[in-house]
Formats: sequence, C-alpha cells, structure tokens
Amino acid sequence: MYLKSIRSQGFKSFADKIDLEINPGITGIVGPNGSGKSNIVDAVRWVLGEQSVKSLRSSSMSDVIFNGSASREAQKRAMVALTFDNRDHYLNSDFAEVEVKRVVYRTGENEYYLNNTRVRLKDITDLFIESGTGMGAFNIISQGNVTDIVNGKSTDRRVIIESAARVLKYKKRKEESLHKLAKTEENLLRINLIIQELKTTVEPLAIESAKAQKYTAIKDDLESLDIALMCEDIATLNETYQTTKGEIDLLKSQTENYTKSLTESKLEKLKLTSLSVEDKINTLREKLLDLTKKLSNLDNEKRLTIERQKYMVDSPKIDESLVALKEAQLNLAKNIAVIEQEMVSLKEERAQKHAKYEEITNTLFKLKVEKDKYQSTLANKNKESLMLQNKIEILTNNINNESSSPLAVRNVLANPRLKGIHEPVGNLVKTTDQYLVALDTALGNSKNYIVVTDEDAAIGAINYLKENRLGRATFLPLNIIGPRNIPKDILQKVQNIAGYIGPLNELVTCDEAYQNIIDNQLGNVIVTKDALAMKAIGKLLNHKYRLVSLEGEMQNVGGSLTGGISKVNNIIYEKAELNKLKESFRLMQTEIAELNDKLEAVTSKITAAEAESSALIKEDLTLKENLAIKEETLKEYTKTKEEKESELVGLESWQNNELDKKLDTLLAEINLVTQEETLTEKEMQKLTQEKNDLGDEINILEKQVKEANALINSKLNDLKTKEVLLGKTEVKLDNLLKDLNEEYNLTYDYAAANYTLTMDANMAREKVNTLKKELQKIGEVNLGSIAEYERLNTRYEFLQHQKDDLEKASSELKQIITEMDEIMIQKFAKTFAQVEKEFSRIFTLMFKGGQGKLVLTDANDLLNTGIDIIAIPPGKKIASPLALSGGEKALTAICLLFAILEINPAPFIILDEAEAALDEANVDMFGKYLNKEKSKSQFIVITHKKRMMEY
Repeated sequence: MYLKSIRSQGFKSFADKIDLEINPGITGIVGPNGSGKSNIVDAVRWVLGEQSVKSLRSSSMSDVIFNGSASREAQKRAMVALTFDNRDHYLNSDFAEVEVKRVVYRTGENEYYLNNTRVRLKDITDLFIESGTGMGAFNIISQGNVTDIVNGKSTDRRVIIESAARVLKYKKRKEESLHKLAKTEENLLRINLIIQELKTTVEPLAIESAKAQKYTAIKDDLESLDIALMCEDIATLNETYQTTKGEIDLLKSQTENYTKSLTESKLEKLKLTSLSVEDKINTLREKLLDLTKKLSNLDNEKRLTIERQKYMVDSPKIDESLVALKEAQLNLAKNIAVIEQEMVSLKEERAQKHAKYEEITNTLFKLKVEKDKYQSTLANKNKESLMLQNKIEILTNNINNESSSPLAVRNVLANPRLKGIHEPVGNLVKTTDQYLVALDTALGNSKNYIVVTDEDAAIGAINYLKENRLGRATFLPLNIIGPRNIPKDILQKVQNIAGYIGPLNELVTCDEAYQNIIDNQLGNVIVTKDALAMKAIGKLLNHKYRLVSLEGEMQNVGGSLTGGISKVNNIIYEKAELNKLKESFRLMQTEIAELNDKLEAVTSKITAAEAESSALIKEDLTLKENLAIKEETLKEYTKTKEEKESELVGLESWQNNELDKKLDTLLAEINLVTQEETLTEKEMQKLTQEKNDLGDEINILEKQVKEANALINSKLNDLKTKEVLLGKTEVKLDNLLKDLNEEYNLTYDYAAANYTLTMDANMAREKVNTLKKELQKIGEVNLGSIAEYERLNTRYEFLQHQKDDLEKASSELKQIITEMDEIMIQKFAKTFAQVEKEFSRIFTLMFKGGQGKLVLTDANDLLNTGIDIIAIPPGKKIASPLALSGGEKALTAICLLFAILEINPAPFIILDEAEAALDEANVDMFGKYLNKEKSKSQFIVITHKKRMMEY
C-alpha cells in the first residue's frame, strides 16, 4: 500500500484546487518559506482524523478554511482527499484503491467520506489503526517536532513503541471495554440500589396483596349473594307496594263518595236557608235601629220646640241668645276656615312627598334592573372565567406532563436521575401567531428532540431508554451542535422577491443559551408568504435550502414538496394556546373587577335610594296622622256649628210664629215612624220563629251526618295507616335501589336478570352478615396493592435478571481486558526488545560510535511503563539526552525512527524538515538510509537541504 495522491481545495493556503500525484519511493516537497509546504503535512494529519487544532497550528477548526486575501474571497469549506493504492489489501478493505476525504464547513459541520460514501470518524480510525499510519502513529513527523521525541516525557515515547507494536487497536478496544465496564458497573450499582429499594417495598406489599386478594374473594362472594338478596327484597317490597297502593286507591274512592253524598244532602240546603233567614233578620234589626234612632231624634226636636215656646214671654232674653248664637257661629266658621287651610297645606305637602316617592321608586326600579344586569353579566363572566381557568389548568398540566410528546421523550424528561437533560426543542422556542404554522412545519419531529448538556448526558438517556425498552429519542448536545445559517449573499439574491419573509431563526425567540440549537434547526430555513413565492425562491436557489410558507407548505432540499392538513397536537401549539388563554383570563379578570366596581356603585345607590324611600314613607305616615286629627277636629267644629245654626233657626222661627206649625208636623211624623217600627218588630218575630224551626231540622240532620262522619273517619284512619305503610315501603324500595346502584353500579332489571337467590332468604341474610363480619375482621385493605405488587414484583424479577446479565457482562469484560492486557504486554515486550536492539545498532552506525539505549522506567509494569533514551555520542560523557545539541537530538530521534522502520515499517512516512538540524555529512547519511529503505516504505520529505533534494 502507498499514498497515490493528495487532493485539496480551500484548505489553509490552498485556495484553488490542487492535485498532487505521489509515486512510491522518495518524494521531495520543496519551496520557499511560507509557500505552504507544511500545510501538506497538516492536510494529511487532518484527513486521518486529527482533532487537535493546536497540532494543526490553528486556533479553531474553522481556521483551516482559506480565509481570503486582498485579491481572493474566503472559501466556504475546506476539503482534503487522500488516495491510497490498496492492491495488496494492506488496509482492511475490499477496494483496490481507497480514497479518504474530509470536509469542514464554516458552520462547524464535519463530514468524512470513504470512497465517496459518508462515514463516521470512527470508521476512518478503525481502518488505519492497524496500518501504523493512523492518527497518533509515528509515521508523520511535523516541522520542529523531531526533537520532541528526545525532549518529551517517557510516557509519550511509549506511544511510539505501541504504534510500532501495533497494539493501538488493542489499547483502543481496551479503553472501549473499560468504558463499557464502567457503564456496566454503574448500571449494576444503580440496579442494586433499585433492587434494595424495591425489596423494602415488595415484601410488605406481598402481605398487603395477599390480604387484599382474600378481601376481594370474600367481597365477590358477598357481592353476588347480597345482590341476589337485594333483588329478592325489592321484588317482595314491590309486591307489597302495589297491593297497598291498590287498597289506598279503593279507600280514597269510598271516602270521596261519602263526602260527595253529604255535600249534596238536604243539610246544606237547610243551612243555606237558615243563613238567608238570618240575613233578613239582621236587615230588619238594622232597620229597626234606624227607626228607633229617628224616633228619638223627633222626640228631642219635639221637646226643644216645646221649650222654645216657654221663651215667648221673655223677648229680651231671646235677643241676647240670638246675639250669643251668632257670635259662636262666626267663631266656629273662623276656626273651620283655619283648619281647612291647614288641611289643604298638609294635602299639598303629602302630594309632593308622593311625587318624590314615585320618582325614587322609578329610580330604584331602574337601579335594580341595572344591578340585575350587572349580576347576570358578572355570573356569566365568572362562569367563563372558571371555564378558562379549567382550560388553563388542563393545558398547563398537559404541557408539564409533556402529554403530546412521544413516550420515550416523556420518560426521559420525567426521570430525575438522568443528568444534563434540558428541554425538547419545541419547549425552547417562541414566536408570534403569524409564524406558528411555519415553525411547527419546519421543526416537524425535531420539536421533540431533547437538548442535553453533552454527549455523556445523551448516552446516559439512551442507555436508560434501551434498558427499560421505552422507545427511541434524539438528543442535541449543547457542546457539539453548532449553528447553521444561510450566507448573506444568498439572502440578498432573494430578499427582493415578492413573498419573501426571511430566515426562520430570525422570526423566533429563545433563551440565549439555546441559540446555537435553534440556529442549527432553523437557520437554514427560509419563510415565504405562500406556495407561489416558495416555488420562485426555491427555483432561484436551485433547491439547496428548505423553504416553508406561512400556511405550512414546505419545499425540502432537492425540491420535494410537503403539504396538506395534519392534526395539530403538539407542545408549540399548546404553549401558544396557553398564552392566549392566559391573556383572555387576564382580560376577563379585569372585566370582572370593573363589573364588581359597577355593581358595588349601583348597590350603594340602591341602598341610598331605599333609605330615602323609607324616610319618605315615615314622613307620609306622620302627615297622614296629622291630617286625620285635623279632619276629626273639623267634624267636631262642623257639628257644633250645625247645632248653633239649628238653635238660631229655632229662635228666629219663634220670632216669626212658626213653632206651632212645626210642632204639628213633628207629631204627625212621630206617628208614622211608630207605626213602621211596630210592623218591623212583628216581621222580625215571624222570621225568628222560622229560624228556630230550621234549627231543629238541622240538628236532626247533623246527628245523621255525625254518624256518617264516624264511618268516613274510620275509612280515613285505614287510609292513613295504608299511606304510612306505603311510604315506608317506598323508602325501603328507594334505599335498596340506591344501594344497588351506588354499591354495585347495577340497575334492578340487569341485577334481577343476572343474579338469582339459590337459598332461603333468611339463610342468605345470615350468610351475608357472616361475610360482612369477616370483611370487618380483615379491616382496611389496599386494593391497589394487588396490581401494584404484580407490577413491582415483575419489575423486581426483571431487575434481578438484568443484574445477573450485568454481572455476567462485567465478568466477561474483565476477562476480555485481561486477555488484551496480556496481548499488549507480549507485543510491547517483543517490539521493545527488537527496537531497542536496532536503535543501539543504528545509533552506533549514525554517530560512528558512541552508545544508544532504550530503557524501561518500570520493567515490572509493562502496561504503563515509560521509555527513557540513553544517548552518548562518541567522545562525550552525557548524563541526560537533554544535554545533547540540536543536531544530536535530531539524529537520535531519526535513529529511533529508523529502528522502528526496521522492525515494523509503515506504508508511508512524512518527514517535515526532520533533517533541518543535521550537518551536511549527517544529511548525506540520512539520505542514503532513506534511499536504502525506500523499497520498504514510501517517504515524503519536506526539505530545504540541497543534498536531500538530490536524493
């Protein structure tokens, strides 16, 4: 095998594409300082998997990309490809020619290819690990590093011998085995802790489960018997209920018939006739009272007339009386006028109060209507608020429990033992409603990708999912995932196209710590207004970027299209909906607060109006009482005034000789009234006798009614007893049906059809009581313990099996490690002895004398021992290699290189000015040795030495 060619473009100083064809033997690379000779060495190391930016003479991996110059633009990527002739199948590959290629982008992405097939770095490492040419091998010596072999640590020199001994493969496998062993031991420790924890739970749970199973068995027996007994009791009670109800209906019918016959009996007619007679008697009695009163008034007036006749002899006295009567009449008229005026004022004031009361009543009605409206609105708002709060709680619970996420994602997020777990991508990003559909479409399943701190956190979570068979999940380590974006010149090409909106990562927000993740997922996605704009932009960009429209259509890289309608149920929409609900709830609370303020204000107005209305009512009552007093006083004054006027008329009549005429008229009228009074008394006597006769007849009929009532009361008592029995039966039926429904969740029809009593009811009742006592003895049980014990015991047994598997795996890994240690010790010891022998020989040859040795720092620990170099040039006495000159150190290192090549030659060797410190004679010797060894290995030499150029 040998290196056929090196192709590069954009790597360090190689802006243009270069293709170096390399032949077997010795190839020299020459050129002035700064021409990029050493970049060829860096390119080879880089392709073979070098990850140290310091070894590549850079500060970051993106520094290997050509960064531009005054006349050249910077490159977007760096590419190096090595082609190997593998016809002898030195490399473990079926291909006769093997090409290894590495590409890095400014976004930080690394890509590895093997014969144009994308592979992992591990695949490249595994391919070259046994060839002596891979990463960390001794076949590439960079500029200025040749003397590091002598100046370096003894443990660093050990790696050189390990590379020559071809034990790096075993060392790597041992490291992998040790890593697996550590993980296995860690898992074993964790499982042991879980098993111990489960054991403390499973053992008492087994007792609880047995107790619960016994309880369940008894309860099942009790349930079937109790249900059958209930059905039997319900049937019996229902029969009693129906019979009693029929008897009650019959008694009610009989009682109604008796009542009806009495209602239509002669007694009621007689009582009505008696009442009619009583009314006539009362009418005549009132008439008699009026006649008696009228007769009394006529007698009084007759006596007054007779008295007035006595004054006829004393005329002066009559004159005085007339004057006094007229004065009293005038005084009374004055008082009456005053009272009437006061009454008018009181009535006006009362009318004003009434008007004001009506006004307040109307206002109060309007206020109460307004209050009812506010209360109704407030009730509706409170109801809506509760519904919103309920929706918020449900949605918050869904989001907190990741209910819309896949099972694997939910389990990882819910496991507190997993370290370094952050959130799914969908939880970390926010946007406005306008871009919500575009964001959801662009993220797709990646919204459920879990962000973790580093690879260890991701591997721990993956192991947890594998061990518990919980599915698969994708993890994004923060320390690895870099941002992706669309170059500015690309965006400038499309930003003026109608419908272009912008890169999606610029339309969303997230925590600064997660910006790289969001840029990685969304930085290369362009958002467009619609599918038409998406089509135009996609065509202009040759379908190299993902595009998504506001309506959710998506154009993938390469031009494939995705669209349609899908059921929305994910964290992005749920969080957006939750924010909307919270905002609605906040606005609702503001509205409720405003309504409460308005309600409080209108309630205060109602209280004030009611207080004013109550005060007006009290004032009106006072006015009414005062008005009543005035009316009574007015009546008294009016009556007195009429009496005075009557006296005055009498005296004036006497003066006019009218008394005799009046007396005759009075006597005639008295005679008529007396006659009418006598006739009325006789009619009353007749009606009274009629009433008494009716009373006797009523008494006889009432006796008959009493006997009938006794029979009715008997029926009513029977009816009452039956109704009480019916009520008790109905309550018992209701209780049994309720118990059947609440205790067993059964309807009577279903229970009667499926549960039959197979024994005597009394025996069944005794057995039910016995079973209930047994349940009471068992006491409280945890019915969930049966399923919980089964679940935990299954897990306990599963973990025991896992523990056995892990212990077996641990033992096997330890055995493998021991075997690999033995192989490495054997190969290392053998190779060291051979290299040490050759080194001594070549040292003496190169230095033309002197002494060179390789010595183990700890011969008893071949797995970890370092290697010291003893180099004593001829004619010198040197205690340490560090005292050698620069040329001597370089020549010593070259001697070690040649010693290794003698034992285990590498297919190709790159030497970057390894001979720079040698004088002309040593350069010549160096060249001759290379010339001699070129049949074994391919040499690529970067040099400034003319003599070396000749070789």
